[in-house]
Amino acid sequence: MRIPESFIQEVILRNPLEEIVGQYATLKRAGSNMVCCCPFHNEKTPSFTLYSSPSHYYCYGCGAGGDVITFVRMMENLDYVSAVEYLANRAGLPMPVFDPAEKRVNKKRFYEMNKKYDLSK
Repeated sequence: MRIPESFIQEVILRNPLEEIVGQYATLKRAGSNMVCCCPFHNEKTPSFTLYSSPSHYYCYGCGAGGDVITFVRMMENLDYVSAVEYLANRAGLPMPVFDPAEKRVNKKRFYEMNKKYDLSK
């Protein structure tokens, strides 16, 4: 199941990273960025930084980093599609509908190619 890139960008836009991380940790302003103690490991000094442009995070303690989808995947223990669906539901966006009959790969063509270039003979 392939999710269109335009839909993923819309999900990221409608779910600000500060709001999502703010549900798990107490954020503090540090210049144009936000910092907090990392929700992925125990620490006393904030090393988890949220950057506003482009919207992503990085922890200088454990090395975790990514965008809002990656953060939700790690916090909620979800796969990529489930994390996108979680954020889409939060933003009130319906997930794109996929036609199960539509195949991305023509298997017959691959079988024919393998027969033609069979290197075992």
